[in-house]
Amino acid sequence: KKKKKKTHLRVFVEMAPVLHLKVDGFTAHMHIFDALLALHDFPEFVAITETHLAKEVKWIGLTKYELVSRRDRPDQRGWGGIALFARHDVYQSIVFVKESATLELAWYTLHADVGPLLLGVWYRPPKKGEIQTIQQFDRELEGFEDHIGRLIIGDMNVHNEAWLTYSNGTSPEGRELEAVCAEHGLTQCVKVPTRGEHLLDLVLTDLPAHSQCSVHPGVLDQDHWAVIVDVAISIPSCSAVHRTCFDFGKAKWSDIKT
Repeated sequence: KKKKKKTHLRVFVEMAPVLHLKVDGFTAHMHIFDALLALHDFPEFVAITETHLAKEVKWIGLTKYELVSRRDRPDQRGWGGIALFARHDVYQSIVFVKESATLELAWYTLHADVGPLLLGVWYRPPKKGEIQTIQQFDRELEGFEDHIGRLIIGDMNVHNEAWLTYSNGTSPEGRELEAVCAEHGLTQCVKVPTRGEHLLDLVLTDLPAHSQCSVHPGVLDQDHWAVIVDVAISIPSCSAVHRTCFDFGKAKWSDIKT
């Protein structure tokens, strides 16, 4: 008697794309977002900001993805929030480390061929002149010393014409974030506007030579565009493989003619 068994084959993905998009409400735009991911061949990792979720929403999902973690805004009013998804075949390659106690920020370790890579997903609400959240980001980043590289993505809502070019002037928080990045050796890699005439969605990394960014239309015509960063690393990928096995214990031996 034949049985079909499912095993898992491990291969390596040679490039690890991470897509970030501010969606202004996950449940309201989930189906459009699914279609957007299909247009981009389902990137390995999907970071979402402004999920607008609260504890009443128990489950969120995307086709072909597993939820790594979500961080709702602490006041539970259904605004802000972040989430990270991993495509099902690379889900085992990323580990949730912790979320910030005060910021809409979560940290992860991505296991790659070159070693562990630190990934951060951050949504900083727009508040002109406020730098405390950036100082807290600085302190949290200092706590990670056992990674070979760092990649922080998100909607950070800062303006700094000299640094970002596509800004509405230069704000105190824009200068503060530039200083923090310089201190940690982080380069901002997005080079075009991501909402209207402004660059708000950033990719900060100390691996700029191995990271390539592109922007694409998002789920709403007049809102943020999606940012995809391709990181030139290899990560293990598991795919299901079906094989046929014979159950000799249930064979009808008496029917076999010699």
